[in-house]
This record gives sequence, structure tokens and C-alpha cells, in this order.
Amino acid sequence: MQAKPVSAAAAGNLLENAMGGAKSGKSGAAVAMIGTLFKALNTANELLNDPKKRRVYDSVDGPPTKLPMKFETEDFFAKAIPAFQSLVRWFDGKGDASKFIESDPDAPYEKVRKMYEFWAKFKSWREFPHEDEEDLESAEDRWGRRQIEQENKKKRAESKKMDSDKIKRFVEYAEEKDP
Repeated sequence: MQAKPVSAAAAGNLLENAMGGAKSGKSGAAVAMIGTLFKALNTANELLNDPKKRRVYDSVDGPPTKLPMKFETEDFFAKAIPAFQSLVRWFDGKGDASKFIESDPDAPYEKVRKMYEFWAKFKSWREFPHEDEEDLESAEDRWGRRQIEQENKKKRAESKKMDSDKIKRFVEYAEEKDP
């Protein structure tokens, strides 16, 4: 998912309206509203154009990983294939992960084997910011910010490991039930 940078013209237009509003006699509330909109636009632009912040944003906004952990061999193509397709979004690598989804029931063994080799090594770029993370700004000094940052990082790592383990268990189960 690629962000389209907010055009400089749009930002400039908004800023010009904010500055021009003060000169043209617009009310203080209107000028304040335009200034607030400009700040929000600028914040969004910074967030969406920074790859690391964008990944965090996309991870929070993205749907939770729902992987079926119980299904029968007859249901494999109806349940496992859509789950693999939902994971494609989070693939952290070059190329297209969707080409490693074999949805043909008559696919040769070699193609199916390559599919499971790929998914066994699957790495997700998904980030897991917690709702209960402490805000770095709440720390009184550098040492406090460092402590908060370490705690937040630990919480994210635990969540990422849980998600990776869940994906690994799903892939193993799908391989077991694959007709």
C-alpha cells in the first residue's frame, strides 16, 4: 500500500488561506480553524511519507489476522486459501507473495511443496503498537523516556512473536490438511 504524498500545492493553498484570512478580515475562528486544518494536514503528510510511521499506521488500521485453526480436508480450499490471501498484505520481502498461493486442487506436488516452503519462512512487516503503551512525552527526563521506550518495545516484540507463532501454526496445520 503506497501513500500518495500530499501535494505541495494543496498545503500551500491551505496555508495561503490561513494567512490571507487574517488580512482579508475573516473572523478569528475561521482563521484558527484553517490553521488547525493546516496542522492536521501537515501531521498526516509527515506520517504517511515516513515509511516506519506509515507501517505502524497501516498495522493499527489493518484488520486483525484471523486464521482458521480448525477445518477439515474437504474445507481446505474454502478456508485456508482465503487465509493465505489475507496474509499477503503483510509480506515483508521482495516480490509478490500471492504467487505462492496454490488454489488449484490439481496442482502438481512440486508447486504445492514450494508454496509451503515459502510460507514456512514467511516474515511479516506488521507492527503491534499497544493501546496501553506509555507516551514518551510523559517522561520527566531522558532516562525515563528510555525506560518507557524499552517497555513499549518489549510489549511490541511479544505481540509480534505471538502473531508469528500463530502464522506458523496455521501454515503447519494447513499443510497437514492439504489434500
